[in-house]
Amino acid sequence: MIVAIDFTGSNGIPTYPTSLHYLNPTMPNQYQIAIASIAQILMNYDTDKRIPAFGFGAKTKFNGVSAPVSHCFVLSGNMNEVEACGVEHLMVMYRNALKFVELSGPTYFGPLV
Repeated sequence: MIVAIDFTGSNGIPTYPTSLHYLNPTMPNQYQIAIASIAQILMNYDTDKRIPAFGFGAKTKFNGVSAPVSHCFVLSGNMNEVEACGVEHLMVMYRNALKFVELSGPTYFGPLV
C-alpha cells in the first residue's frame, strides 16, 4: 500500500471548517476518514505494515526551507522517513504535514505514478 494525499487548493483553506483538510479537535476530517477506512482494510494484506506516504500539489516548508509547488513530496518532510509504521503513524504524519504545506496546485499526480 502507498498513500498520496492531495494538498491542492481545491480542498479549501485548511483553517476553514469547510476545508477537507480542516483539523477539528472533536472529529476527523474527510481525509482522515478516507485514509483510515481504506488503510485499515488494505493493511490486512500488507505484510510489513509500513506505508510509503507522499503528498502532492503544495508548496512545502519542511525544516525551514521553502520550496516551489511539488507534485511529489515525502509526507514527513524527511527523506529518511518515507514510510509510516501503521495507520496511526500515517495519521500523525498527515497532521504534521498540514503545518508545513501551503495548498497550491494544479492537480497533477503524474510524478507519483
